[in-house]
Amino acid sequence: MSARFGISVIWVVCLAFVSGCSEPVDDASAGSETSGLNLEAEIDPETSSVILPGDRFKETEHETWILQSAASAKMAQCAREKYGIPWVAVSSPATPLPSQTMWYELGPWTQQMANEFGNAKPMTEAELVANGYIEEPADFAARREEKPHLANASLPDDVINTVTENCNASITAPELHFGDSKLYSGPGQQELNNSWELVKNDERATQAFDDLRQCYENRGLKVSNSGDAYFPFTVAGVDPYTINEQQILLANEIVACKDETDFIQRIVKIWAEKQAPIIEQYADELVAQRKTIDDGLDEAETFIASHPDLFQTVR
Repeated sequence: MSARFGISVIWVVCLAFVSGCSEPVDDASAGSETSGLNLEAEIDPETSSVILPGDRFKETEHETWILQSAASAKMAQCAREKYGIPWVAVSSPATPLPSQTMWYELGPWTQQMANEFGNAKPMTEAELVANGYIEEPADFAARREEKPHLANASLPDDVINTVTENCNASITAPELHFGDSKLYSGPGQQELNNSWELVKNDERATQAFDDLRQCYENRGLKVSNSGDAYFPFTVAGVDPYTINEQQILLANEIVACKDETDFIQRIVKIWAEKQAPIIEQYADELVAQRKTIDDGLDEAETFIASHPDLFQTVR
């Protein structure tokens, strides 16, 4: 199964924006008490979310939206104050959208994911429409018109160019730190990025994959030996680029086997164990990295809250 499938709807701040309780995995790290850091993983099937220890040192997708929204507001401020252009900033959701918290590293693993997205990556409705997964709902255009920033796209090209060419300088760190490769380039983060290699070479993970494959075969699913960076095999018929009844049915079969073999829980436990010593070794780097993100979020949220007019149409 091709589980590692990414689709992103890029924010274009100069034009338009396409818009249960968690339980820790037992014994994820013996060092969590002595280090003062949370080295356990959390799995919440109710929200289809997984938090690995290393995830806590990076920004979430929702946090990225907040930072991008602040960057968009700074562009709007520049456009209005320096050039008299009625640019409107792009707002971000007040709380994370359900699709933003769904964990897809190893494909669909809950019925919610399977029933909503089949084998595709979880996306917002706007992303599903923009990427051609679904047709526009009847009220979609009307709801889009309620977003003031969409008026930016109707401005003359020369006016848009004025904003994009001259106001990017007004967007400074921390609002755009997520675009700075230096933030995530430390040795600790790099080792966390590569920690899957440690997982897949663990004999317990090999057994978990073997059990999952046996379950697939028992259910009559065809499995090939051609895999990807995550899976050593592929389930025939999986199409992460299509959401239809066939894909939803197949995804539910896949989810049933992951449940039956306790696959996600087993793999996530191993993954947390592999990340724990990396975090302990590079704690100073990773804590500083997270502080940079938190400081950026504080400044971004303060700027957004103090400039509500930038997100409204100029009258």
